[in-house]
Amino acid sequence: MEEDASGLVVGAVLPRASCEDSLVSKREGGLEALPRGAHVATGSQRRQSQILRQRPDLVVEGIRGNVETRLAKLAGTSRLHAIIVARAALERLYALTPGGLCERFGLYAQALKDFLPAPGQGAIAIQALEKDTKTRQLLMPLHDPITGECVYAERLLLKKLGGGCHSALGALAQPLPGAIYLQAAWFQGTLFRFAQATASNAEEVATQVFSTFSSR
Repeated sequence: MEEDASGLVVGAVLPRASCEDSLVSKREGGLEALPRGAHVATGSQRRQSQILRQRPDLVVEGIRGNVETRLAKLAGTSRLHAIIVARAALERLYALTPGGLCERFGLYAQALKDFLPAPGQGAIAIQALEKDTKTRQLLMPLHDPITGECVYAERLLLKKLGGGCHSALGALAQPLPGAIYLQAAWFQGTLFRFAQATASNAEEVATQVFSTFSSR
């Protein structure tokens, strides 16, 4: 389990939901169908970099607020053509159901090869006080060890790179028989780096990907 300087620990990580990003658009078709100069909004530096890597002819702007607020801004702002948000957030708000918040828009999943998610995206972690052993024991049955190990690998890589929640890092760890496969895309201004590795545990695979980034 991950520890935190404030005396908290992650007591459980729930099974991961969708980790993909989704384009919510006023037009039919995905990112490739947007006209040159179209305005796309996102609150993520990672997504901004990924969008411009695929479509440098688009105008990417920031957006603030929760998902419901962002969808309202998309509907009420004439210059905006689309926004990109985490699919898991839309699912948890039931925005994809008939009559949901996305009913008036087109929804297009972004390929993982082009839009690696943020570390931990789609996963829910539950924290507890490190000294509260009773609560931690109650949380144990909720913990999904596979998701926990994968998220730990992603977050450990982020920590090794000295990044935080606003870092332009995409990272996704996936379980293999007896191993973990980790792929990562790191954006630093106009510089783009990609690395991948397979190892037997989270610490080893994160270290290998970090070493690849550090050697370039």
